[in-house]
Amino acid sequence: MGEDNFHSQGTPMFALYEKHKDKDNTTVLAGKDTGWILKKVIKNDKRTFDTKKEEMTRKYKWVKLSNNNH
Repeated sequence: MGEDNFHSQGTPMFALYEKHKDKDNTTVLAGKDTGWILKKVIKNDKRTFDTKKEEMTRKYKWVKLSNNNH
């Protein structure tokens, strides 16, 4: 999302692009919103994730279910 990957017409992500369409950095802002949504989903997920930041990108890797879910 963002930068070179900005053709979101016909996807649910297009709403984020539309939210910022009157600003100069529409794609960057939509990409940031996507990151915030992912961060919230990861935080509320029952599974455990490893995370690392490489350059400007945060990467997530599913490790296991939480102790309560086998």
